[in-house]
Amino acid sequence: LNNGRKLRVTSHHAMVLADGRIVAAEDVVEGDTFVSPEGHIVEIDGIGRAVTSADVYNFSVAVDTPQEHVIAAEGVLVGDLAWQSTLESEMESIRLRR
Repeated sequence: LNNGRKLRVTSHHAMVLADGRIVAAEDVVEGDTFVSPEGHIVEIDGIGRAVTSADVYNFSVAVDTPQEHVIAAEGVLVGDLAWQSTLESEMESIRLRR
């Protein structure tokens, strides 16, 4: 990221883009932008893919509205596990309609 940090997520993690769209991490491309918790635009400088056997930790916050499921990671806003699960579910239902 152009904020000097490296964000590592699974391919299906819900990503909050600066234009308000929520997409799976695998659909993010170089040049897309995120928003920092302070409201600054953070651009993706490059994307790499890696396989890992390391533990992966997911966070899900207990809140009342979908907007509250936004969390900060490496200086950008992303969705929590609840959003990831919802996004996967919605994408599968869209595939079924095709």
